[in-house]
Amino acid sequence: MKTDNELIAEFMGWESFKEDLWHDPKSPKIMDLYEHYEMRWKTSWDWLMPVIQKIDLLNQQDPISLENYDVAYMPLSTPINEVYEDVIEFIKWYNQLKEVRKTIKQT
Repeated sequence: MKTDNELIAEFMGWESFKEDLWHDPKSPKIMDLYEHYEMRWKTSWDWLMPVIQKIDLLNQQDPISLENYDVAYMPLSTPINEVYEDVIEFIKWYNQLKEVRKTIKQT
């Protein structure tokens, strides 16, 4: 079972090495490797905001499917831990949606 941080890492296109190490291929530092517990999405707005921006971009591309997920439009005063939990909920839902669409295409 993947941790919440691993779900976000996959969603953001990070690569996994040796099961426990993760790397952002967009990072200029080639050896910038993280274990799931070192990822700071739950505590750092600098880490979490690109995830929220990606969700917002997906919503702009497919507003009908994502209309119930307005993570990008939460009040600025929302605590980071609440936003993080909503992001995790969205990614789990989005992954299920991708699987359903993949199944439909195959039939």
